[in-house]
Amino acid sequence: MVSLFERLQETFQPEGGKPSWWRERQEEGRRSFLALGIPTPRWERYRYTPLRLKMLQALKERGVSEEVHPIGGSQWEGYHLWLVNGAMGQRTSLPPSVRIAPLEGYGSEKPKGFGEIATEEDPFVALNGASFRNGVVVEVAGDVDRPLYLHHVTTEREMQQGRFLIRLKEGSRAHIVDIFGGGDLRNDVVECIVERGAELRHTLLQQSVESRTCHLRHAFFTLGKGCRLAQQVLTWGKGFVRNSRRLSLEGKGAVANLSGAYLVGGQGHIEHGNFITHKAAATAGHTYYKGVAVERSKGVFDGEVRVMQRGVKTDASQLHHGWMFGGGRMVARPNLTIAQGKVACRHGVTFSQPSEEALFYLASRGVGLTKAYLLLLGSFWHEVVDGIGIEEVTTTVSERLQGFYEGIFTNRKGD
Repeated sequence: MVSLFERLQETFQPEGGKPSWWRERQEEGRRSFLALGIPTPRWERYRYTPLRLKMLQALKERGVSEEVHPIGGSQWEGYHLWLVNGAMGQRTSLPPSVRIAPLEGYGSEKPKGFGEIATEEDPFVALNGASFRNGVVVEVAGDVDRPLYLHHVTTEREMQQGRFLIRLKEGSRAHIVDIFGGGDLRNDVVECIVERGAELRHTLLQQSVESRTCHLRHAFFTLGKGCRLAQQVLTWGKGFVRNSRRLSLEGKGAVANLSGAYLVGGQGHIEHGNFITHKAAATAGHTYYKGVAVERSKGVFDGEVRVMQRGVKTDASQLHHGWMFGGGRMVARPNLTIAQGKVACRHGVTFSQPSEEALFYLASRGVGLTKAYLLLLGSFWHEVVDGIGIEEVTTTVSERLQGFYEGIFTNRKGD
């Protein structure tokens, strides 16, 4: 019987026909993956991740979904690019301040910043390095007046190894929206470089309606002096989704605000890891997440704030609020590692169930149980959803979230 380790080695790409910097990345990825192996629950960062079970299931059931679950489309006002199996597809016109090009288009000259911040200490980052066959570079040099939507589409049966580099040059401003419709088998790596004084607003929408969805996403950010990053992450469904974000605040006064909501049902598993390192003075990093786990699902939040010796006057916080009911489970682990005394760092976690008093109040006014739960859930997650800041996207996401949980609650006994 072929093991998971052997199955994943089948995704390695041949070296021929690529420039030297590409081949070097592939060779380094191979060495690292073979040396590290598959993570087990003994690995601290994978302690609560049912990796082997979920990946073997996804590999066994892999195949392109016959049912498509697109989120939005070109009707949303903005600029649009479709990324098919990690490669550039159709796109609308772009402003002069935005350049998008395939990795292949750089020839013998490696794109600036490529492979410089994505560490291969994680086996699946290494696997991506060994196995990516195409990629996309997004460069912003100036202000972008409308959102840039990146629609990720999968049409192949094999595991997709998406590779993306996003670079905001000095003083640039942009809002980038990444959209995944679900039903995918993916292992993506994103490198994002935000240069001095630039401002990036990033929204990540991940829908995993199908239980066979398996999506690992590894994002690495570096923020220069005076940079601003605001990120909203919305993940929902019944599949296996694992997001890992590593931020390095390297310039004085850099600020990162991360917010997210995840809603998981069935036997799904949704996991978010946010790891922020403060390397310069007067930086700020705030993480605020909300999660809901229903049925036999599981939600995991793993966070760490690390303040280095030069991180004087760091302002950092981690907050996670979780709802569990109907058999759902949840784990939250915020951590602080501080090497500098002149800081303001805090964290907090809460777990609860929807208020029985609120449910009784709504029932006394003729509101059915399903509707009552939906009203309470809407009030629970609206803070994060509204933070997207684009009305038509907020409306669509709210409808998708409501439809997903309405389907769960209408099947619950006692309604």
